[in-house]
Amino acid sequence: MNFSRVKLLFLSIFLALNAFLIAQWLDLQSSVSVYAQPVSDQLAHAQSVLAMYHVRLDAGIPASPTQMGLLRVARDGTGLVGIAATMFGVKPAQAQKWRRGPTHLDAPGAQYAELAPGSFVVRFRPPVVLQRAPFSRQHVNTEDWHTWLQKHGYNADNYEELNSSGGDKRESVTYDQTLAGYPVFTARLVLQIEAGKLTALTQQSLVLTNAYAPRPIINAVSALLSLADFLDKTGMSADNTIQNIRIGYAALLTTPTQWVLAPVWRMQTTRGVFFVNALSGEVGVGLQ
Repeated sequence: MNFSRVKLLFLSIFLALNAFLIAQWLDLQSSVSVYAQPVSDQLAHAQSVLAMYHVRLDAGIPASPTQMGLLRVARDGTGLVGIAATMFGVKPAQAQKWRRGPTHLDAPGAQYAELAPGSFVVRFRPPVVLQRAPFSRQHVNTEDWHTWLQKHGYNADNYEELNSSGGDKRESVTYDQTLAGYPVFTARLVLQIEAGKLTALTQQSLVLTNAYAPRPIINAVSALLSLADFLDKTGMSADNTIQNIRIGYAALLTTPTQWVLAPVWRMQTTRGVFFVNALSGEVGVGLQ
């Protein structure tokens, strides 16, 4: 037996098989690229599916990060004395002298009350009034209150406005705390304004304890398709309009001391708010 010829034969077969497999792989890649659906087509498909459930899209599709990680957070442990001292711009030793009980503190012109660890309400007596320049015809707006909050609020630099509701006589302005660069939709700061005067402030404050490794997330269009699938499974079919879509975080698991936040797509609609888990596509209904 001529082993050299056998060896050459096996080598030829091996090379031919590799060439065949490479050709098949290139052909498959070409087919995938040809049939990959453009984002615009995906969006059109999502809109048509949502329309079957009487849901209209009246919101822009935001750019999406490709990866986000879970966040572990804890409730802010700062006590009422520390919070009040920060908001009044005084030293804690001075705030210690104000009258206080187990869950409340009476400061000059305001009462602080603890609602839960990391959550408190401030009631202003008398209400806070923003002074405009004499003879100014401009009305106080949410930007003015945000400026006030930056100066007098607790940890206010880490909050961004989400929305406002109400009218001239009574209005609520809602802010979300930001962590790792994104809003946390379940950590709120709310201003209660009556007749243009700030009467109360309710706030929840978290601290970041751990950021887990980033993982791939679904984009906003995929989240819309998840919403359509949710509507189909729950039998929800009513006239509705999606007004706003944002990426951020919401509580996935809550314990008495720590929370785990998951990346979510928040969809504000005329009938309420939907949260789509950006990791799993699971849909839930949340607060405004």
